[in-house]
Amino acid sequence: MYKVLTLNQISTIGLDRLSPESYEITSECTAPDAILLRSHKLQAEDIAASVKAIGRAGAGTNNIPVAACTDRGIPVFNSPGANANAVKELVIAGLALGSRGILPGISYVNSLGHMDDAGQMAKLLEKEKKRFKGNELAGRTLGVVGLGAIGSMIANAALSLNMHVIGYDPALSVDAAWRLPSSVKKMENIHSLFAKADYITLHLPVLDSTRGLVNADLLASCKPGCCLLNFAREEIVDVGAVIAALDNGQLRQFITDFPVPSLIGRDDVILMPHIGASTDEAEDNCAVMAADQLADFLQNGNIKNSVNFPNLQLERSGHCRLAIANHNVPKILGRVLSILADADINILDMLNKSRDEIAYNLIDLGADVSEGLLAELAALEGVINVRVIHLPSFYCAAVTTKFWRFIVTTLSEIESLLHDQRGAPPIADWHPELSGDIDIVIKADGRWIHEGGEIKRHKLVKLFASILRREDDDEYYLLTPVEKWRITVEDLPLQIIDFEVNDVAAGRRIVVKTNVDTWLELGEEHPLSVATDGATQEPRPAVRLNNGLQARVRRACFYNLVELAECRNGVMVLLAGGKEFELGSI
Repeated sequence: MYKVLTLNQISTIGLDRLSPESYEITSECTAPDAILLRSHKLQAEDIAASVKAIGRAGAGTNNIPVAACTDRGIPVFNSPGANANAVKELVIAGLALGSRGILPGISYVNSLGHMDDAGQMAKLLEKEKKRFKGNELAGRTLGVVGLGAIGSMIANAALSLNMHVIGYDPALSVDAAWRLPSSVKKMENIHSLFAKADYITLHLPVLDSTRGLVNADLLASCKPGCCLLNFAREEIVDVGAVIAALDNGQLRQFITDFPVPSLIGRDDVILMPHIGASTDEAEDNCAVMAADQLADFLQNGNIKNSVNFPNLQLERSGHCRLAIANHNVPKILGRVLSILADADINILDMLNKSRDEIAYNLIDLGADVSEGLLAELAALEGVINVRVIHLPSFYCAAVTTKFWRFIVTTLSEIESLLHDQRGAPPIADWHPELSGDIDIVIKADGRWIHEGGEIKRHKLVKLFASILRREDDDEYYLLTPVEKWRITVEDLPLQIIDFEVNDVAAGRRIVVKTNVDTWLELGEEHPLSVATDGATQEPRPAVRLNNGLQARVRRACFYNLVELAECRNGVMVLLAGGKEFELGSI
């Protein structure tokens, strides 16, 4: 069970991605495995020794001590692009507000509350509307500084408004370049962009190289009368330099999502209360991305969208995986492999990548590792931390090919069928050849065991139960359209745990519930039978199901049914579904 500490209100849609069978979500925890936050200012000393990863439900990570996390081997994840559309829409609104006298016009109209003559008001507005005249965006030039997920979306939107678009991004990635249409002209330097643009919008992260980037020197390059928009980060802009540029006319207007006292009250400034990503959709998207990335790291060691670790993803090849973070110096990986070789542990697959001063390794092993071996690996000079990640107990290495892929790809479809009772997988039509045996045992008490460990994920048990069949040889099999795997059942595979009674004009209806959440009506198709245990003379009630299966009726449930029966010549008889079922003698 992984413990995830939340330090802000996180969208429930995102938190629901972390299954309660594997994750404990809490706002108070002294030893969490991971931290999930939005804007909370996290201090290095507040990060517990147990923390393995930090997820930011948003793009910026300037509220997280990234350098300290890197030193401790803790990857920090963000959610790039998840709030891009929300920010894009607000920037387009900002462009409109910066081109027309919309806000002054609204303010003026609201000041006319004292007037009660509609005709007089219409004449006055007709006379005064020239005060709020502006310019169209079409034909103007928009300069986009930063062409990542948000910047590229804004560039495309501006083109659809018939604006000319120029862009500058010294760190333009290949993926971002593909998102940009050829009509976006790339500028060689930021000074050239400032000199040509009528509107400039900033979309950069806060780095040492971008902090205070928009300063007096850069603003001196501006085309006179330019409008500057900052919906990225407050620290990118030198506010004092902006005020000076507004005062001398170099800037016509400044529109920002980061208000400060020195900007309030100016007619040439439009301030918004940091609402760039404040939409329900953006918060949901960020939370989902952050939760998924944390889960994939905790369960598999995979890294995607980390701001301080290399992206690295390796498909599982075995039961035991090592995740090792180390300083990016020579020979460490060689020493790790040497230790594993000396221990006669086979390496099934591995992947190694580095980023700046940090390196990260995923190594799938053919055998488990001892505590002593882990200590030896952790003691290597340059190694920051070592983590062992075991596959869940229900994951069988012998069936990680077609069968497991079928389970994964059809899980949602089968769950939907089970949820709304529209049907079940058509396993009666599946007749594949025997593929082999799986070490799965259904215990007499209803628990599903794989290789000695209980399968505790209820959804997976439900899925397996839906593709289980007993055949004429009295053996039990899990089926797919192309594969057939034999398992062991100690008693009966399912259990009846509850029931509901409906007395209607046509007679009594009893609907029973199994331990995998399916409901069946007692009657001719699903009769109740009661045998007697030869050793204990205890009743052994069971209900016939589909696919050759039966379900054992739990003791408490059975005696509740007995209370509904009537006595006939010393025999308890239960009436249900137009049938009579003998429950045994008094």
